[in-house]
Amino acid sequence: PVLKRLGFEVHEDPKTSNPIGKFENITFNIPNPEVEQSFETPLEYAKEINADILLNSDPDADRFGIMVKHHGEWVFVNGNEMAGILCEYVIQKKKDPQGVVIKTAVTTNLLKNICEAHGVRLIGDLLVGYKYIGAEMNKLEQEGNIDHLLMGCEESHGYIAGNYVRDKDATTAAIWFAELAAELKAEGRTIIDYLEDVYKKYGYFRNYLTEVRMLGAIGLERIRKIQNTLRAEPPKMIGEFEVERMQDYLENLPILSETDRNSKDLMVFHLKPFRNVL
Repeated sequence: PVLKRLGFEVHEDPKTSNPIGKFENITFNIPNPEVEQSFETPLEYAKEINADILLNSDPDADRFGIMVKHHGEWVFVNGNEMAGILCEYVIQKKKDPQGVVIKTAVTTNLLKNICEAHGVRLIGDLLVGYKYIGAEMNKLEQEGNIDHLLMGCEESHGYIAGNYVRDKDATTAAIWFAELAAELKAEGRTIIDYLEDVYKKYGYFRNYLTEVRMLGAIGLERIRKIQNTLRAEPPKMIGEFEVERMQDYLENLPILSETDRNSKDLMVFHLKPFRNVL
C-alpha cells in the first residue's frame, strides 16, 4: 500500500500474497527473504509481467529482500550487499555532516569504508540483534541527535530509518529500493550496476554465510565445548589465513541476564590479508 500511494506500479504475486500461515506456495514453507528459494514462486510472476525488481518480505514485514533484473537475468541481492547499497544511497541523499549509521558486528565492513569516505559517524561493533541497534537509537535520542540517524542495519536483511520504531522495518527499505531502481532505470542502469559502482569506489567485499546446526541438549553441549576451546586455545590459522586478533564479546562486559550472556557468547576473528605470490 505504501508503494502504491507513492506512485509506484506494484503487482502482488497471487500465489504468495495471501495472508495464510501455511505458506504452502513458498519453497520449504519458509517465507524469509534471507533464503533465496523464497523468491522462486513470485519470480515466476515477475517474469510473466516483465517486472524490473522483485521485493519480498517476511510475514510481519520486518525483514526485506530483493531480486533485480539485470541484463535479462534475475539476480538475488544478499543482506550485506543491500546494506552497502542503502548506505551509499542514503548518505548521498541526506548529505548530513552529522549523520550516523548503525550496524552489527557481523554486518559488512563495506559500510565502514563508505562512512569514513563521507565523514559519517559509524556505530559498528554491536552484538547481533536489533535490540542493540534500538539501544543506540535511545542514546542518540537522549543526546538530541536522533534526527541525524541515517540508517541502521544488520546482515540478516534488517533495515531501519527515522525515529518511529526500534525494530527493523521492511517498508522503509522497500521505499528506498523502489526510489533507487526508478532513478537508475531513467539512466538505463540497474541496482546491480549501482552495487558495482559502490565496490569500485570503496573496495570489493566478498560475502559468504554458512551455518552448522546443533540441535537439542547434545547440540548445546557441543556448542559450549567448541566456544570454550576457542577461548582457551585461539587458533593461529584459519585455513590459509593467519589470525591477526580475536575479539571476544564476553570480555569486560556486564552480563545482564542469561539471554544477554547468550548474545555475548560471540568471537570475531580478524585475519591478516592473504596474498598469493606467484
